[in-house]
Amino acid sequence: MASEWIKWTKGLHCKKEVLGIAEALGVPPVHAAGLCMVFWEWLDDNVSEKDVDEDGNAHVTLGPLQLQFLDRLVMADGFAAALAAVGWLQPRNGALVVPNFTRHNGQTGKTRALTAERVAHHRRRCNDFVTVRALQNRYQRREEKRREENLKPSASAEGSSEPNGVRSEPPPAPDPPVFVYPTVGSKQTWGLTPQFLHTLQERYPNLDVLEECRKALAWTEANPQRRKTAQGMPRFLVNWLNKAVDGRCAPPTPALLIAKSEEAAAEAQRAKILAELRQAAKR
Repeated sequence: MASEWIKWTKGLHCKKEVLGIAEALGVPPVHAAGLCMVFWEWLDDNVSEKDVDEDGNAHVTLGPLQLQFLDRLVMADGFAAALAAVGWLQPRNGALVVPNFTRHNGQTGKTRALTAERVAHHRRRCNDFVTVRALQNRYQRREEKRREENLKPSASAEGSSEPNGVRSEPPPAPDPPVFVYPTVGSKQTWGLTPQFLHTLQERYPNLDVLEECRKALAWTEANPQRRKTAQGMPRFLVNWLNKAVDGRCAPPTPALLIAKSEEAAAEAQRAKILAELRQAAKR
C-alpha cells in the first residue's frame, strides 16, 4: 500500500485537532503538523489492505509498548496520547485503530486526491479557453469599431461637393504589428498588433509580456512542424503566458536547506530506532 508520496491537506497546522496536539505537547502547531505527517508516513509504509476494515479504519498491532513506540517514532513524548485525545487514534482490543484511514491515506486516499487534481486541471483548462475566447472577441470588436470609424464621413466631407460625402483623404493606415509569427493554413503569417499586446499586458501586469511574446516568436521559428494557424495564435500566446506565470519558482532559501538537513537527520534517527526495536523483537 506504500508509495513515494502521501497527501498533505492545505491548512493542516490550523485544524483544531493539530492545535490540540500542539497544546498538549507544548510545541508550535507547524511542529505538531510535521509530527502527524511522520506518523502517517509510517502508516503508509506499514499498513496493508488486510489491516483496513470495511469502514476504512486501519488496525495496527505493536505489542504492549505500542504507545511508547509511536512516541519514539516521532521523538516526542506524549504524542500517541495526544493523538488519542483528539480522536485520531483509538486503542481498541490490544490494537491501535486509526479512524478514516482511507480518506486521506493509503492507495484509496491517493487515488481520490489524484482524481480531484485531474478535475481541477480540467477546469483550469476550460477557464483558459474561455479567457482566450473573451480576448479574441474583444480584439475583434475593437477592430470592427475602428473600421467603422475610418469609414464614417467627417464634418468637412459632409459639406463638400464630392458625391455621398466621401472623404478625399484615405483612411489612416493601421499600426504595424509588433511581431509577425509564421503560421500554417491559408494564412502564412499572423501579426501581433499593439492593441492586442496592450490587452495581454493588462491581463498579466506582473509579467514582461513583450519579452515572452519575443520568446514565443523564436519558438515558432525554430519549430515549423508545431506552428499554429493564424486563428489559433491568440490562444497559443495566452497559453504561453500562463505557463510563464506557473513556471516561476523561488530559489531555495537557507532556512529551507536547513530544514531539509534536519529532516534527513531525523529520518536517519527514526530508521535507527526502528532497527533497534526489530532486533529487540527478534530476541
